[in-house]
Amino acid sequence: MLSSIKRSCDKQLYRCRVSGVKQYSRDVLSVLSSRKGEKAPAPCLLSQSTNIESKRILYVHSGWAIEQVGRLWFSDVPGLDCLSIHADSFRRDPAIQSEYEVVLFGYTWLMVQLKGLVFGRDIWCVVHDPTELFPESPDWKAKGADSSLLHLLEELERVIVTSVEMEEALVRLGVDVTVVPTDSCLPIRAAQELGAIVEPITVTTIGRVYRRKNFEMYKYLADWAERERVGTLRFRPKWGFVALPTDSYVAFLDGAEIYLCTSFQEGGPIPPMDAMRRGQLVLSTPVGQMPERIVDGETGFICRTASEFQQRLRELAGDPGLLESMRLASLRGAARFHEDGTIAHSVAALTGPGSAKRA
Repeated sequence: MLSSIKRSCDKQLYRCRVSGVKQYSRDVLSVLSSRKGEKAPAPCLLSQSTNIESKRILYVHSGWAIEQVGRLWFSDVPGLDCLSIHADSFRRDPAIQSEYEVVLFGYTWLMVQLKGLVFGRDIWCVVHDPTELFPESPDWKAKGADSSLLHLLEELERVIVTSVEMEEALVRLGVDVTVVPTDSCLPIRAAQELGAIVEPITVTTIGRVYRRKNFEMYKYLADWAERERVGTLRFRPKWGFVALPTDSYVAFLDGAEIYLCTSFQEGGPIPPMDAMRRGQLVLSTPVGQMPERIVDGETGFICRTASEFQQRLRELAGDPGLLESMRLASLRGAARFHEDGTIAHSVAALTGPGSAKRA
């Protein structure tokens, strides 16, 4: 069902108006939330009582991840007229922009390719991933960004980033940015479903095979745990990134207790946020939004080196009660983030009155 929904929606544009989020989002959430005891989150993170004078936005994206970002930000915002469109459709029919005040590109490279097709409108761009501007390297901040792209960003009406890490990196280079965080779209798991820890304790990770994902560290930790016989830790092989949250994806997450993010460079990332909503305890390097989402030592662990990952994994393997309590804290933290309106307020500031680019 989910794959057929996606195929259908990939063939057409969708409008996000006050009348409702696109139907396939509702269907996906409905299917996922049909699992016993789960409650689907509202598809829009902006309170219906929020009153803003919104801009008309044409959101040009190129795939699932950045499309999800737009859905989280703009779906069902009262008074906001936002059309989300794939880049290929925009190329074929740039005249569609005539009804909109702002053209927002979901990736820097899209903006570079398509900027010449925008006529007389404000151009905004999302810098979601550091590798859009910086080298793919553990010391990417020290190496600096592509100067030609920085000059291009300075011409734009808005540059949007999703993490404080990217904000600090670009502000140091003189680029004025607005931070709008992202989040998971998965339903928040019912706390009573977590239950007591049953050994073996399963550790997992998800992602594409990019150098910045640093899967070598994940494999190193898996080999170490097996060699040293660290408790009953069982590392799963890395699972490839999927295009939509599906029943199998949710089941995969629900079957693990610990999620590792070993990346040295990230935008979100979304899979650890998915894991938090499903009650996994996340151990992550300090990348992307992870330092903002994890209260270190309470709702997860921030680990900077392999030895720090090893230390935390030993603690959790030796104390299932600690793992159990921290998983519950992680789940509650994910629910609070969904409920506290952080994204809502950021979007309101972005699209509402007085939202012109800062001097």
